[in-house]
Formats: sequence, C-alpha cells, structure tokens
Amino acid sequence: MFTKLLVPLDGTIEAASALPAAKTLARATGGSITLVRVPESVGDPAQSLLGHDIAEDELRATAEELAASGLQVDWVIGAHPVAQFIIDAAAARKSDLIVMATHGRTARAFAGSVSERVVADSGRAVLLLKPDGKRLHQIETLLVPVDGTEGGALALGAAVGVARSTGARLVLVDVVPPTPLWMYGAVGVGSAMYIDPAWEEEALRSAETYVEGLSGRLRKAGVHVEAKALRGEVAPTIDAVAE
Repeated sequence: MFTKLLVPLDGTIEAASALPAAKTLARATGGSITLVRVPESVGDPAQSLLGHDIAEDELRATAEELAASGLQVDWVIGAHPVAQFIIDAAAARKSDLIVMATHGRTARAFAGSVSERVVADSGRAVLLLKPDGKRLHQIETLLVPVDGTEGGALALGAAVGVARSTGARLVLVDVVPPTPLWMYGAVGVGSAMYIDPAWEEEALRSAETYVEGLSGRLRKAGVHVEAKALRGEVAPTIDAVAE
C-alpha cells in the first residue's frame, strides 16, 4: 500500500508543498520516493541548458536532503510535455501513488492543468494538495466520503490501507443532497411531477444504514472508524466535516 511514491516538482514553493505529505506517507509505509522535474523550455539553447543544469542541481539537493533523513529517494529529470512525462515516469517505476500540489486554488484553475491530466490519464492514485493548505506532518484522521459508488469504494480501500499503516482514525461520510428546487416547479412538468416529502428522510435513513454497516465491518477488522450520514449540499458539507 503506497510503497512507491512519485513527487513532481518544478522549483516553486507551491510544488514543494507536496513534500511533507510524501515524507509522512513514506515513513508510515516504509515506502520510497521518486522526485521528478521537467526544466522550463526556452528558445535560447544556452538558456535551456543552463535551466536544465539548475533544475538538476536543485532536484539532486532535495533528494539528498530527504535521504539524509533516512528515506529511500531517487530522482529523474525529464522533458516536455510535463504531464505526459509524469505519467510515463510513474508507469516506469510502477509508482502506486503520485503526490503533487496544485498551483491553482480554484476548480477553474484546476481545469486543463497538469494535475488534471495526471489524475485523468495516469491510471494511478493521486494525492492532490492545495499549496496554501495544511502541511501534512502526521496522519491522525482520514475523512472518506462514501456513496456506494465504485469511486467511493476505491477511495475507502486506499484509506483503510493508510489507516492500518499509520493507526489513523477513519471518518466515513455519506451526504444526502436535498431535492433540487427545479423538481418542484420544472418547466413543462407542472402538476404531473409528484415530490414525496418523505423521500429525503428515507434517503437519509438509507445512508445511515449504509455507513453504519461499513463502519461495523471495519471495526471488526480492527480499524478505528466513525460514521456520519448528513443532509446537505455535498461539497460544502464534506468541507464542514473536515474542518
């Protein structure tokens, strides 16, 4: 479980903010870290060569610093396009987790970014960190949104592996969104649309049953877990629980 970590860097403080999380996970799992970097491409060959040398020196220095703390580290310099090189490097090293920071702080900035391409096309677990988020120096609690889908099951499986390696507590959250307002007065539907006011309550009870069942099975497996079923808009509710 997450024994081969790959961390893309680019010489910025934002990208380097992924390192504390990578170090924490590597120590918890006994895993190794591969640092990757693609130097900036400029028109002037001399400037490109200088940029390559600077990037190589900085990456080597970072690797040596991590190795001095007792971690197993290697590094590799690559070529453009950046996202494709990250994907190829992860495949070549059979990395099971890519740890990287996003440069953007909004969903709009994420769209079309290197991070989005890596998430979409790498075929591997990707841990994305906000550059202005909390530094991950220890893992005590993992919040896992679950909803009965395949994606939720994959996330839970990964979280259980991390929890077993670190002794962290899991918090499972199933959020039941409210009935969309448009359903009460949809254009062209009129009185033909019937909304039972009990639907939301039944959905919440179903969510409670689901997360309690999951948590019960995990407790029997020795995992420290808490379950929550809540009503609300999905993203804001998850964010509120995380805080």
